[in-house]
Amino acid sequence: MMVDVNIVTLNAILEALESQAFSNLHELYAIELSRMLQHAQSAKEPMISLTGPTFRGPQAVINFNVSDKSKPIEDKVNWHGQNTSQWIYAGALVYDQKDGTWSAHH
Repeated sequence: MMVDVNIVTLNAILEALESQAFSNLHELYAIELSRMLQHAQSAKEPMISLTGPTFRGPQAVINFNVSDKSKPIEDKVNWHGQNTSQWIYAGALVYDQKDGTWSAHH
């Protein structure tokens, strides 16, 4: 099966974050990458995307999703302004400076 992949490497994330804590980032990154690969297997035309980090106030956010490009593009937009009509799995890894840890959000 052919899978389109657009992911930022863990090293690139670590370089961009410089002084941020990395307590459990390696583990969460590996878990989510594995889950994305699993979900991609159920798609006819899978695409995996993992981007970031972006910085929002005291947070660093790494967005990820698995899309099925064979699904029609519809007017389904979430409150972040992202079209979700082709998504089959999505979320974000979020670092919060208040508690110094990373968490996964789906």
